[in-house]
Amino acid sequence: LSLYLVFFPISFRFLFKTLQLKETYLLYFIFPFTYSFMFYYGFYNFHIGLVFFFLTLGLWSNYSKTGFNAKRLIILLLLSLVILFSPLFIFVMLVGVIGFLTLVSAVTQLKAGERIHKSSMIGLITFIPGIILTLIYIANHPVTGGTPTYFSFSDLWLMIQQVQPTKGVNYGKEGVFTKWIFILLVIITCYLLIIRLKKFNTLPKESTLTWCGISLLMLLCLFILPDSTTGSVGFISSRFTLFFFLFFLLFLATQKFPIWIKVISF
Repeated sequence: LSLYLVFFPISFRFLFKTLQLKETYLLYFIFPFTYSFMFYYGFYNFHIGLVFFFLTLGLWSNYSKTGFNAKRLIILLLLSLVILFSPLFIFVMLVGVIGFLTLVSAVTQLKAGERIHKSSMIGLITFIPGIILTLIYIANHPVTGGTPTYFSFSDLWLMIQQVQPTKGVNYGKEGVFTKWIFILLVIITCYLLIIRLKKFNTLPKESTLTWCGISLLMLLCLFILPDSTTGSVGFISSRFTLFFFLFFLLFLATQKFPIWIKVISF
């Protein structure tokens, strides 16, 4: 448990540095998410998987820029298998995010009239063994089916408004502090919207669109997919809520903010 609490912020910082995100003060937002209520409930495999998730995502982003070799491919293969045997949910998220990043990169290169770089495609090969094992597992285990359980729209919105992943067990007292986190994120988002309206004719950076798109996909999954099904995994909504906020922080870090926002944030 201590290893998770130490290395979860470090792995998230590693991804920040790999992506060369300049607004590093947003890194400090990761600390409220370490002691989530899912951590108190005992989802230890899930949280250990988060450490390897951000580590693998950071390494893949680095290797896709600098090139792959046999050693790097083996490292990614081993990490993907470690993630696969923690929670399957984390592995599916990893493959989905890396697939999305690869697709965005390929489309950008085609629009620029360039050839698609083979390096990122080669990196995807390392996830094939994990994908095969996932398909075998799904074929032999009832991971789908049963009666789905859905939260209402108001309940899901409340999870976002209360920043549920930052809450522990005492919801009454902790809700006061998590509410301030939500208000702060709203202030930052409103500032970005105002700046975007002023620069309406200027296209956002590729990294901005990418992480904004991923965070919106997490939000869409939160409102569409069931929270659980009988005989299957549960707390799906809580997992997507956590990933939404973490990817939203990555999106915010692609922007530039004035000093007054940084002061308020601290």
